[in-house]
Amino acid sequence: MTIPVKVSEISVLTAAFDPEVTVDPIDLTSGDGALYFENPADLVVYYTAPGGTAVLWDYGADYTIAGDGMLGAGTITPVAETEALGVLHVSRDTELLQPADYEEGDGFPAATHEHVEDKNRLIDQDLQREITRTLRIPRYEDVLTILPGKAVRAGKYLRGKADGTFEFVVLSTINALNDSDTIDFTFDPDTDSFTAVVKPDSVDAALLHASQTDIVFGRASAGAGAGRSCWRKPAGLTAIGSELHRYHGRLAAPDQIGDLG
Repeated sequence: MTIPVKVSEISVLTAAFDPEVTVDPIDLTSGDGALYFENPADLVVYYTAPGGTAVLWDYGADYTIAGDGMLGAGTITPVAETEALGVLHVSRDTELLQPADYEEGDGFPAATHEHVEDKNRLIDQDLQREITRTLRIPRYEDVLTILPGKAVRAGKYLRGKADGTFEFVVLSTINALNDSDTIDFTFDPDTDSFTAVVKPDSVDAALLHASQTDIVFGRASAGAGAGRSCWRKPAGLTAIGSELHRYHGRLAAPDQIGDLG
C-alpha cells in the first residue's frame, strides 16, 4: 500500500432526499485524488444545505461509510435528509496511536510495517492541514513574540506593533476617534449589545468633550436594530482622557436605545 495523494479533506455534493429512492453512495474523491483513511470513525463530516450553515453529522446516525479507505476506495452514504446541491465536507482526523508491536527475533512483516508508515503519513497530512489554518508569520522572519498567559490576554485584543511584534490591549485604547469621525455599529437585540461607539456628524464635539455622561453612540447600520441609536452612556463605562474613543459593552436598560432624529 502507498499514500499517493496529499488529500486530507474533500467536499462532495448531495442530491435531494427521496424516501422512495435508495440513496447512492458518494465516492470520497475529488479532483486532487481520493481521501484515504484507516478507520471510518476518523472522519469528521459537516453538511451544509444550500444557503445554510454547516452542521456536524454523527457517524451512523446521519451517514455511513463503506469501502477500503486505505486503498482510496471509501464511500459515504447520507442517512439524514439532504437537499440538492448541498455540500458534505469530509475531513480526516487520524487517531494518534501506534498499534504495531514488533517482538525481538520475530519476522518483519512488510505489510504490517507498511501499514504503520501509511498511517504516519495520514497523520502528517492531517497536522499539515491544521497548521495551514493557523495565523503564521512568513518563513523568512524570526519569531518575535511569545504570547503572554491568559491573565494578561483576558478581555483584550491582539494588535501588531510598529516593530512587528504583538501586544494585547483593551478595546478602548485601539482607535481614538477624531471630531469628524463616524463609525457605524450593529446592535444585537438578542443580547442588547453593541460593538463600536461613534460620534454622529450631527452631534457637537464640544458636547462630547465637556460632558462624558452625555456621550452619544452611533446609529446602527444593520441588523434588527438598524436605524436605532444609543444616546446615553451605558452604566459602568468610563471615558479615557478627553479624546473620543470606541467603547464596548452592554446596554443597561431598554431606555438607552432611542433615535437621534
